[in-house]
Order: sequence, then structure tokens, then C-alpha cells
Amino acid sequence: MAPFVYEDVSTRIGGNPDVLGYSKIVNADFKYEWFFSRSEIFSVGAFGKQIDNPINLVVVGDATGTQRYVRTGDKATVYGVEVELRKNLIVNDADDTNLSFGINATYMKTKQDLYPAIDGTFDLSFKKAQDELQGASPLLLNADISYSPTFENYKPVANLVFSYFSDRIDALGSGDLGNIVEKGVPTLDFISEKHD
Repeated sequence: MAPFVYEDVSTRIGGNPDVLGYSKIVNADFKYEWFFSRSEIFSVGAFGKQIDNPINLVVVGDATGTQRYVRTGDKATVYGVEVELRKNLIVNDADDTNLSFGINATYMKTKQDLYPAIDGTFDLSFKKAQDELQGASPLLLNADISYSPTFENYKPVANLVFSYFSDRIDALGSGDLGNIVEKGVPTLDFISEKHD
């Protein structure tokens, strides 16, 4: 909200006092969960959300290319499904998990209306009447494989973790500027630790 500008390596983000106040959010979700064991689960869920007076990061059409948070319309909607599975592959005699895997996937659709023009501390306009929500990826995917054997008092843990999000709007473009889109990038991490 404070009107000063924060400069990063690749962005300039400034505050906007016009976003004072709240966005109203109505949220509903339904979930089915099935626990195979104390550490195994399968779940599927559906969710929906309505946001009144949504706030988005917008590229304001000034000479500096500064991005600011702006109330961009009257209403935004989000709906989607989420599926999760966590399964043990190898369990020892003490019923401790030695090898397991998990996966979580979310697919969602977002839509918001956009004001044709915004008059305030920073004036701007939009060429489109609707767009997706800024920062929301249509597809999120996370998966991991965990190996944790036990050798008397020594218990190493190794995790291979995969993560992916599909292309998403990083900042809405105002005027003749197009949206800044963050391209989806898959990541793969290996994490190792030991417990005594």
C-alpha cells in the first residue's frame, strides 16, 4: 500500500494506497479421503472460490515499467480439482516406512472481470473485459520418492522431489501492454539428511 518503489534485478514493484480495504472471499470445497494406513492416503477434492474486488499485480503504463497492486474488477472466480496419493512401497518389520512415493496434482480454471478504466492514484485501462487471475497456474504437479531405512540408531533419509507449474500471469498488462507471463518450469531436487 505504501507508494514507494522496490527495485529487484528484473522488476520494479510499487505500492498503491488505492488498495486499502478488503477483498471478500467465499470459498467452498468438498473432499473424499481414504487412509490405507497411518501414512498412506488417497484423496480427491473439488473446490470453488469467488473473490469480490480482487487485487492483481499490474504493469502500469508509465515510462519506468513499474508494477503495482491494483483492484482490477468487481469479481473473480476459481474452481478446480485436486488429487493426492501417498503410498508405501517397502515397510520394515516394525511397520516403519522404508520406501514411499507421493503425488499431488491440481487443475484449476480462473476468470476475472476487468474494469475498462481505473481512475485513482495511478490511472490505467484494460483492453480486455476478462482475463485469468494473476499468479494462478492452471496446472500444479508435485511428486516425491522417499527412502528412509533404519540401521540400529542411524536413520538416513533421501528424497527425490519433482515440482511443476504451468504458465501463469506474473503481471497483468494495462493499456497496449501485454501480460507478463511466467513460463512453467519443472524442477527436480535431491534432499538428503540423517537422524541419529
